Parts: sequence; C-alpha cells; structure tokens
Amino acid sequence: MSDDRGADAVPAPVHTAFQLFVGAAALAVTNAVLQLTFKISPPLVLVGATIEAALLVGFGLRMRRGNLRARPTMLSLALVFSLYSLAGLVGLSMAMRQGANELGALDILLLLIWPAKILLLVGGGWLMYRPITQGYFR
Repeated sequence: MSDDRGADAVPAPVHTAFQLFVGAAALAVTNAVLQLTFKISPPLVLVGATIEAALLVGFGLRMRRGNLRARPTMLSLALVFSLYSLAGLVGLSMAMRQGANELGALDILLLLIWPAKILLLVGGGWLMYRPITQGYFR
C-alpha cells in the first residue's frame, strides 16, 4: 500500500500515539532484560517481550499510516498488554503485602516500569480515538 499523504499529513495525536506505543515497546524489552539480569525468568521471557514490541511497533506503523483496521487492533493490543502489566503489578503488591519478599532493586524498577507502560498504552489508545483523527483513518 503506497501512502501519498506524506509525513506532514499525520495528525499530531496519531503521531504522539505512535511514539507512546514505541515507548511501551521499549519498556517491555527493558522489563525482560531486567528479569534476565536478576535471573528471575528464563530467557524465553525475552522472546515474549520481542513479540510484544514487534506487534506494537508493526501495527503502530500501520496505524500511523492511517490504516483503518490497525486502529482497533492497536487498541486491543494496548488493552491486553495493559492488563498483563496490571496483573504483574497486582501480583507484586500482593507478594509484598504477605511479606514474601522484601522491596529490592528489581521490585522498585518494576513498580516504576509497569505503571509507566500502562499509562503509555492507555494514553496512546486514547489519542488514536480523538475526534481530530476520525477523518485520517481509511
């Protein structure tokens, strides 16, 4: 599919949403690298994070080009990955409440990464559906 509209025609909310999705993809890979560094998860966690990043960036590029089907796909991906991060956040907070582990360096980093990732995904999803973007998607 050729895009003859050029980069200047991309509405600012769509461009910003794409940037937020790329940021969330970077946080997903960062999370996996941290889990590998602290030897919490097997190396397979990096494969999952790479797939997540590829989906966010791949469909994000299609969304930025104005592909109508990419927008609900991105919203679905944002919802799934936000819920996944929220589940991790709830699990970590429950473990800390029960005294199963003390607050270590990784716990602090995850308490920063997971909410930031959720905010990036929700923000990107919201920006895609702003009224100014309605005519852009076809």
